[in-house]
Amino acid sequence: MKKDFPDVDALILCGGAGQRMGGQDKGLQPWQGRSAAEGLRDFARSQGVAQVWLSANRHIPQYQDLGFSVLPDQRPPYLGPLAGIEAGLLASQTDWLLVLPCDSLQLPPNLLPALYQTAQAGAHRLVWAEDTQEAQRCICLVRRDPAQLAAVQQALNLGQRSVFRWQENTLGYGLCFSHHQFDNRNNPDDWGRKSA
Repeated sequence: MKKDFPDVDALILCGGAGQRMGGQDKGLQPWQGRSAAEGLRDFARSQGVAQVWLSANRHIPQYQDLGFSVLPDQRPPYLGPLAGIEAGLLASQTDWLLVLPCDSLQLPPNLLPALYQTAQAGAHRLVWAEDTQEAQRCICLVRRDPAQLAAVQQALNLGQRSVFRWQENTLGYGLCFSHHQFDNRNNPDDWGRKSA
């Protein structure tokens, strides 16, 4: 893919406890002949990212065996995706961070260019994806700057774990991919069905 944007790192969110999955790790679930995390890494690389990080708080050796650079939460684990985003913002050295949750497996092929172009056009420091059904808050492009990191850390320090609230307070913007339906898999039945 021809890049029309600066270096961007990607962060795959696999740091949850898997409560709705009976304790299973979503990132290690099989999907199209490999793990979900590996499939998302391939997708991120196809977008032209500089490096792929993975947020995880368990099964870390397994992810490392798959070649991932693993980022545990910087605070007590299982505080949710916002804590994973904090770890990603601290580790990355690029100006932008593309965040991908491990349970959203069918992503539009122009995801990163579209998010970046929208960010640039509107001078937004944060853009998340939407479809015609709902906002996909954990699929987002984040400007990696001190103000953004401070906003994430302040929210976590105040006990606020909501990605939605952080994004609203940051005056982020939702970009609708009207011709794409995101495929979120939150429980074992979801993982058992075939992709659309």
